[in-house]
Amino acid sequence: MQIHQLRYFCAVAKAGSFTRAAEHERIAQPSLSQQVRKLEDEPGARLFDRLGRTVRLTSFGRTFLPRADAIPREVDDAKHEIEEMAGLERGRIAVGAIPLRFKLHQYRRQAKFRQAVPEREPRSFPEQVSLKKIVSEESRCQN
Repeated sequence: MQIHQLRYFCAVAKAGSFTRAAEHERIAQPSLSQQVRKLEDEPGARLFDRLGRTVRLTSFGRTFLPRADAIPREVDDAKHEIEEMAGLERGRIAVGAIPLRFKLHQYRRQAKFRQAVPEREPRSFPEQVSLKKIVSEESRCQN
């Protein structure tokens, strides 16, 4: 059972026609029909009653449709999730600013930052910490 076969099966079920489903899926109608036939051969049950140019789901097809519809969506969701994760840079970020001005806006900006970039944790340093100490601490955390 292939994911594209499940997509084609769902397209035919929704369109009520192999021709319209093939147009929707942008595939030649004979190829779509062949893939649906292979899908039917696997469990050995007809999923459609073919009535001339229209098709209707059999009881097997009606039972199979909700799962066949869910599987490609789950695969697409998983793929999208992995792509999102792979595209994100993870790590720490340190922000330096004039101490008085930073304190006035620190909490509001950190909250906005957490909403916008939840995979990163903003970090502030006490006023008297030198840049040299911050850099040394950050490089130690990366190792």
